[in-house]
Amino acid sequence: WLETSLVPIRSAAGPVVAVMGISRDVTARHRADESEQRYRATVEHATVGIANLALDGSFLGLNERLCGILGRGAAELVGTRFEELLHPEDRTEVALRLGELTAGQASWFAREARCLRRDGSPVWVQAAVSLVRDDRERPRELVAVLEDVSAKRQLEERLRDAGLARS
Repeated sequence: WLETSLVPIRSAAGPVVAVMGISRDVTARHRADESEQRYRATVEHATVGIANLALDGSFLGLNERLCGILGRGAAELVGTRFEELLHPEDRTEVALRLGELTAGQASWFAREARCLRRDGSPVWVQAAVSLVRDDRERPRELVAVLEDVSAKRQLEERLRDAGLARS
């Protein structure tokens, strides 16, 4: 891939007598653009919720699936801390795990937790949160992947009530 700039060269009388061109190889930039487009398509079409979080746990960006899981719009979520969306009984444990990540004491954690939708209804999620480090290995941000497991939890509860579930 080339990027070319052309400049007309005129004679003393004014008409164009030649064209001078300079070309640069922009193949690497083109490939990076393609890679970014593939990444965006992967995130946007994923069947799980995906978010980038600042080290304080606030949403930097997220996909539409996560908005659907949480019952909230992207504009409402960006800047909101993940912990604020958790059921009060799950906040302490998740805050502890997030603290371990941001302190660089762990590289990831996974657990089920309850989030609260805008209407206050709970949604069970399987959350996996990973630490992203910069080129100097310092904590930079977090990546969270959330899957709605409410139906699974409801089925387990029905089986437990029927005496069929494992303890």
